[in-house]
Amino acid sequence: MTKLQHSLIKFDSKASGKAIMLGLEYLKVRLNWSNTKITNTLHIPINTINTWFKNGTIPLSKSLLQSDIQAVLHLLAIHRSLEAMFAEPLHEQAWLSTQHPELNAVPEKLMAESIEKLIFTRQYLDKCCV
Repeated sequence: MTKLQHSLIKFDSKASGKAIMLGLEYLKVRLNWSNTKITNTLHIPINTINTWFKNGTIPLSKSLLQSDIQAVLHLLAIHRSLEAMFAEPLHEQAWLSTQHPELNAVPEKLMAESIEKLIFTRQYLDKCCV
C-alpha cells in the first residue's frame, strides 16, 4: 500500500468500537464470564462495562486509544492466544483458573491485580505460544 492509499483510509470509530465490542461479547460467552468478572479483569468501572454491553459498542475517539480500550485489546489478545492453544472453552477456562507453574499464580487472579499484570500475562502468552 502506498503512502497515498494509506492516507485515504479513514478511521471509522463507530465500526471499530462495534468490532471490539463483538470480540468482548464473544469472549464473555465463550468463557461464561459475567460483566463483574470482565470489570475486575480490565479494571474498568462496572457502569462503563454495563453501558458498553447495553449499547453494543465501545466509544472510541480519533486520538490515541484510551487506557481502558487498550486493556480490552490486551484481554482479547490473551483470549486469541488461549483459543489457539485450546479448542475447548473449558480448557481455556481451566488454564485461566488454575495455578500456573511459570507464572507462579492463577492467571485470572494475576490479571485482576493490575493492568500491568494483565499486560504481563499477554506478554507471557505471546512468547510461549508463538
